[in-house]
Amino acid sequence: CASDDTSPVTLMQREKIGKAHALLPHLASSYANSSGHFLDAYYHGDVTRPGCALYGINPCDNIESPMHPVATLTAQILQVRQIDEVATLGYCATAHVPPAMRTVTIGIGYADGVSRAGSNQLYGYIGEYRLPLLGRVTMDMLCFDATHIPEQILERADALTLMDNRQTVDDLARIYHTIGYEVLTSIGKRVKRIHV
Repeated sequence: CASDDTSPVTLMQREKIGKAHALLPHLASSYANSSGHFLDAYYHGDVTRPGCALYGINPCDNIESPMHPVATLTAQILQVRQIDEVATLGYCATAHVPPAMRTVTIGIGYADGVSRAGSNQLYGYIGEYRLPLLGRVTMDMLCFDATHIPEQILERADALTLMDNRQTVDDLARIYHTIGYEVLTSIGKRVKRIHV
């Protein structure tokens, strides 16, 4: 229960580990995960093994994230469209769009790990501009409202960012009603990985 620093179970578990370690004092101990790494040194053993925190996920329930986001998720812009008349967009017509709205469609969806729970809730970014998702997350595409973006910026843009330091992995986890681990491990094989 290391992610909850108020849990009495954490102390109980540490005391049990301490008794086991006393029986084998010549062996190094390692039992603190990412959450445990941010607890008092009493919980660290000889070496901690941070995991999810290395990827920018907040491993702690009750404190602001001690980690900086490191993962970025972008998708290619497939098309830009101008809406000519009052219409709806997406499955089950959950997004109502007025005339003169400009939309951007990108090539990513739930087949790539973008949860359907993000329907009508996610945001994307083109440069410094924040774009709201329109309608449901589909298998292969997402559509965003780009009405407020200057045309010259939109003309030069080739991708939209879904995850970075502005909409973090933890933000997506809250929107999806899950945890950061699942957000990152759900990103599909079609998504190209670039390690820097």
